[in-house]
Amino acid sequence: MSTENVFEKMLVEAERTDLQTLRADFLNEKDPAKQQVLHAPYTYVLDKRQEKVINHQEFSR
Repeated sequence: MSTENVFEKMLVEAERTDLQTLRADFLNEKDPAKQQVLHAPYTYVLDKRQEKVINHQEFSR
């Protein structure tokens, strides 16, 4: 299995997860290194959802 495939699966799974769950996971983590790792999928999903809103035809800038 290629590394790219593993990361792609991880990102797809993150997109399926409730945003509040992702947020709670990284906020409740005590280990700073793990907290940073858990923060990455949260910001990825948040960015993707914001991108959808911004790209929506009725969104005005």
